[in-house]
Amino acid sequence: MTRTDQARTGSGFAPKQVRIGPFTYCLERSPIVDNASRWGQCDNNQKRLQFGIMTGRGQLPATLIHELIHAVAHVYGVPILDDYEKTDGLHDQIGVLGHGLAQVLIDLGFLPAELVFEGEDNGSYDEEQSKL
Repeated sequence: MTRTDQARTGSGFAPKQVRIGPFTYCLERSPIVDNASRWGQCDNNQKRLQFGIMTGRGQLPATLIHELIHAVAHVYGVPILDDYEKTDGLHDQIGVLGHGLAQVLIDLGFLPAELVFEGEDNGSYDEEQSKL
């Protein structure tokens, strides 16, 4: 099995942190995100990328890329809308970029198809539950 095949079918651990420019962002699960009806959020003040407890492990790769786009744009001064300012469709473009880049990175074998946070039992949320 090639690295690409493993990434497409396997899961991997989400990183604990990621460096963006001179800053280190921590990645964590947070019920705060669920309470706001989101899959994830980027907290640039606290340098955290937070992912909802209910976000499925198959949704995490695209959500990670989406939140990374927000963080990179903030650190490098690219003017994009925050989640709270969704008025001109730009946030939809970030969503499309997140999903598109995740698919490409999965197909190339750089990103697993599913992400699991360390300490979770193969993800905290069963994808089948989301269909209920």
